Amino acid sequence: MKTKQFNEPQPNTHKEARPITSFDFSLVPNSTRHLALDESLHVDDNFDAPRIDNEHAITSLKDLYPMRINFSGLLLLQAGEMRLSVNFEQHTLRQGDLFVTFPGAIIEDVSIQRDCRLLFIAAPGAKIVARAHLDDLAAYLFFSQRVLFVHLNDDSNRQFLTMYQLLREFLAEPTFINREDAAGNCLAVMKSIVTQNLNIVERPAKALTRKASISAQFIACVSKNFSRHRDLQFYADELRLSSKYLSRVVLDQTGRRPAEWIKDYVILEAKTLLRTGLYSVQQVADMLNFPNQSFFGKYFKDAVGCSPKKY
Repeated sequence: MKTKQFNEPQPNTHKEARPITSFDFSLVPNSTRHLALDESLHVDDNFDAPRIDNEHAITSLKDLYPMRINFSGLLLLQAGEMRLSVNFEQHTLRQGDLFVTFPGAIIEDVSIQRDCRLLFIAAPGAKIVARAHLDDLAAYLFFSQRVLFVHLNDDSNRQFLTMYQLLREFLAEPTFINREDAAGNCLAVMKSIVTQNLNIVERPAKALTRKASISAQFIACVSKNFSRHRDLQFYADELRLSSKYLSRVVLDQTGRRPAEWIKDYVILEAKTLLRTGLYSVQQVADMLNFPNQSFFGKYFKDAVGCSPKKY
């Protein structure tokens, strides 16, 4: 699945080495528009905030950068512009641009214009996946990539806003019967709108094929074991399949080879560890279970285009 990249990745320029902060869900700043559902789902926006106040929430987080997100969130811009560095790539968001993040994403920096208008939906851990009924293969693809960028056309943007306002109404009325189900249904419609703009053919959860299920299980398994296992045979054994069959299924279902999925996880973690400045190349190689520094260096350079020392 391809996602829209708003800007090409910028050359890496090292900042002062700092450890990666674990950004807990409770640290997300709230505004007077904040609403929550039993601490498991939060929505917020700055639609009625004075222009001068728009930078406050972002500014208050600057001392935490870089940080590893440990919650799932969705942000949609309605006006203005914001820039952010996520997973060491620079992106610019404008009206109609939507950004989805899942646990594990690395945020290095965020800047926001004073006239920026945006909405934000978040849930601890990966619960937004369950809340939005993201139980088909697309959910696992989104989660594995840790971030998703997509632009909503005018009609989709309007539809999304309609569902967002409806979601707010449900959350604002504590006596509403089955408020949790109503909120989940709103999120499911939002997910369908996003899916439409990604040109993904939706399938009902019950229609998930065996091959799609295998691909989903493979990606979930990689997310848990990539730092110790890069060999396809390990994952084939875990899923009780032949490596040849698993490779064919994953390529057919996702358009990418298993080795590409594994490498994406390994390289992002390697970049994260190197960027902290706390570990030598040898230590990073050891932490990611490479036989030696030289092997790690070649693996990294093939993927990134430069050696770990120059990164």
